[in-house]
Amino acid sequence: MEKIKLEIAKIVGTPGSSSWAQIHTFTPEEKEKLNLRGELLAVIGLRSVEAGMETVALGREILSRLHEEYFGNLEGGALPRLKSSLEKIHEEWPEVEIVSGVLFSSTKAESLGARVLYLAILGKGRVVVKRDNLLNQVLKGSAEDKIETASGLVYPGDIFLLGTESFFEIVSPGVLRASLNLSEPQAMVEAIAPLVLSRTDLNQAAAVINLLVKEKEEEIAFEETEKLPEGEAPAGKISIKDRFANLGQKIFLSKFRPRFGQIRLGKKEPSFYVKNEKEKGNRLIFSVAVILIILFLSSLFLGFNKRKQAEKENRIREYYSRAEILYNQAKEAVDLDNEAAVNYLKEAEGLLAEAKKIKPGQFEDLDHLFQEINNLAVKAGREKDLGELPVFFDLQLIVPEAKADGIALLPEKIAALNKEKNSVYFVDLEKKSTITVTDEKLKSSEVIFSSAKEVFVLTAQGLWQIDYENKKVNSVFGSDQDLQNIIGGATFAGNFYFLDQERKNIWQYGKTETGFSGPKRWAAEDAFEGKSLISFAVDGSIWVFSDKGIEKFIRGQSDNFSLKGIKPEKIAGFNLFFSGETNNYLYFVNSSEKKVLLFSKDGQLKAQYLWQGKLDQPRFLAVSAEDKKVYFGQDNLIFTFPVASLE
Repeated sequence: MEKIKLEIAKIVGTPGSSSWAQIHTFTPEEKEKLNLRGELLAVIGLRSVEAGMETVALGREILSRLHEEYFGNLEGGALPRLKSSLEKIHEEWPEVEIVSGVLFSSTKAESLGARVLYLAILGKGRVVVKRDNLLNQVLKGSAEDKIETASGLVYPGDIFLLGTESFFEIVSPGVLRASLNLSEPQAMVEAIAPLVLSRTDLNQAAAVINLLVKEKEEEIAFEETEKLPEGEAPAGKISIKDRFANLGQKIFLSKFRPRFGQIRLGKKEPSFYVKNEKEKGNRLIFSVAVILIILFLSSLFLGFNKRKQAEKENRIREYYSRAEILYNQAKEAVDLDNEAAVNYLKEAEGLLAEAKKIKPGQFEDLDHLFQEINNLAVKAGREKDLGELPVFFDLQLIVPEAKADGIALLPEKIAALNKEKNSVYFVDLEKKSTITVTDEKLKSSEVIFSSAKEVFVLTAQGLWQIDYENKKVNSVFGSDQDLQNIIGGATFAGNFYFLDQERKNIWQYGKTETGFSGPKRWAAEDAFEGKSLISFAVDGSIWVFSDKGIEKFIRGQSDNFSLKGIKPEKIAGFNLFFSGETNNYLYFVNSSEKKVLLFSKDGQLKAQYLWQGKLDQPRFLAVSAEDKKVYFGQDNLIFTFPVASLE
């Protein structure tokens, strides 16, 4: 019988005067504690410790407190208890970082040959799992001191690593992947340790590598029988070897001795002779022996082949079961944590692909689960890697040192504002021909935006319409109010709206018979209090994007809108936003991660895009609903990529 055991190897940075790291592993000897609390793994890091405090002593105190909080009370579930333990430690020691895991046995998991793993992270550490040559991040800590948790099954052969933020700063994904491909945890540690120990500026780097392996139980030894000398059979018995030798000798003599005995010198013998009955019997015995040997070898071959097929089918079933569990976990997570759901689905697809390699062909169950995973991946907004985005246009082809300080779209053209040169450049989307409109009226420009047919520029003196056909700048309205620090403009139903970052407000200029009234405060005075405004869009409702996330306002009041499939704190890390009256989607861009998310206006995640290359800090975003393309502005370059039809 086989048991599952855990092989552990540790990497810890050298303690410093103000930082420290340690790894704590504990398996309770009491059966009740083991059943209710499992085996504890914890990676602990301390940084920015106050002067005069002994880091090692403080670290030991934290370890003791963790142990007391987690194992001291056996009421309630293990994962909630682990989370509450980290929360209490954070209240007392805000500078501590903990990446923790608990390993359990359960009847269901054991039936699948697996163990249950609970995870909880305080700080910015991570947990990665290597399974079947696939290395995936399964949990990442939060930047806002929130306890992140996860759970799942781990199988023999899985390697899971718990590490602090500093560890992952030092060890690149490529080095980590190569090291985890080594055969034993200790060898993995020896490959990584020199990198960690060489960084004395990151003393709080630490990680624990865990490998699940099957361990055979000791088998009962039976007393061996006395060995006989080679070739010697037991007394009174004839060995199989001797039986075949005697049989061959008899056959040879019975077949060939009569012939040799008939040869006589100088005398011609008859050309035929009659075989006797004894010779016929010997020949029959030989034939039967050969047939029996052939049947025996055939049965061995068929049995071996059947056993191999059974092993393959068992492996396929194991891969299928694990993939099905991941698929079910993804279904539960898709509306709560899209990133986790996508990771589950990727891992499940990898397992099914490995299963198909074992025995190529059509498998109804595998194919059905593949289809279910694909359908759920579409709902989860499967990531699409765009590679390096092409440059649509270089503004310096028009004017040396030209750059984009904002972009806006018309059905057939893209407009780029250049504040320093008091100019707007129009580029034809198909022919890439250009028109430049330059005017002193555009001095002190704030923002550029567009309606379905016109482009507008807001300056400190008022709003201007840019007539590119006649190369004119026409006044829409002047303003006595200081319109500086405006970060966005939009128009809807003849009215104009401006997002004011400094005064935390949206100003409305309403259409009248004689011109425009305003400015009028559109939102309540405290609507955006405590928020750093980023961008907005108007389509009847007003969408406001800030460092706290996206909000939908109707008649000046928040509509309690929320995005599905992504945590609010994650979308708050994005820095560009776009939508509008003619666009059915909300677009969010995270420049540092080079990622674009598309949501429908009811909050459903529809697509995710990743890009590579030199577009690393896009400053402006616009989307053409007509040709379904996204445009980025960065310095003098405009980049683009098409989005798939999602209707």
